[in-house]
Amino acid sequence: MSIYINKHLFKFKELLKNKYFWISVSVLVIGLLLNQFTSFYLNMKYDSLPVLNDLLLDNLPYFNLVKVYDFLSIISMCLFVLYVYKKEWKNLPFIILLFGISQVTRGIFIGLTPFGSPKIDMVGLFNGTAFRSGVYPSGHTGSSFMAFLLSKGKMKYVFLTISISIMITLLLARGHYTIDIFSAIIFNYAIYMFGNKYFKKKFKINKV
Repeated sequence: MSIYINKHLFKFKELLKNKYFWISVSVLVIGLLLNQFTSFYLNMKYDSLPVLNDLLLDNLPYFNLVKVYDFLSIISMCLFVLYVYKKEWKNLPFIILLFGISQVTRGIFIGLTPFGSPKIDMVGLFNGTAFRSGVYPSGHTGSSFMAFLLSKGKMKYVFLTISISIMITLLLARGHYTIDIFSAIIFNYAIYMFGNKYFKKKFKINKV
């Protein structure tokens, strides 16, 4: 039992000594704060924002599935954290960095494209109607799709299934425009490829 505990304590000790881990965490925190600040700024600046036409949403039935896609997102992230801890611990700084870059990118584009949500009266598990001024690209889609890109083996199919389910429920619940979902896929794939090329070799834990 003590050997098991010491093994895990050693993993965390090496993680906290890794400078790339702290760089990655800093990028992630900046991205999350940027998302909130940009949304708050848009709420303060604009009394109302235009709601756009969407060819796909205009022809799909509506279902109140807000809590479903919120729940799927939570499940996706919980499973991914467990997966990384067991299978990809040495790449944790790199993984956090990619999620951080994704959040920074989302925060910037929310500010550049201030339009209203296709359905602004919905309340999900996070009670999140206050910060819905900018919805491009989809954070739910981006996070679950990034988990799919970073996983391997059977878990890759699990995360792909969850990601597709999130996209479908987002559309049916009018949680995002179609362009929000597709842009999240394109942006996060680009971030993943860019990160693999320039950051993966450095952003890792050498001692596991």
